[in-house]
Amino acid sequence: LGVDRFLSYFKEVRAYLWGVSTVSGVLLIVVGVMIYANSLTMI
Repeated sequence: LGVDRFLSYFKEVRAYLWGVSTVSGVLLIVVGVMIYANSLTMI
């Protein structure tokens, strides 16, 4: 079944989820500060 395949894949990927979450959080904060400072057009 596809669920077993997904769960085995997810067990391998779960070790990297903290890094992905951290990077996306930092990126979200940076974009939020740029919107607040009205400097988003610099990109």
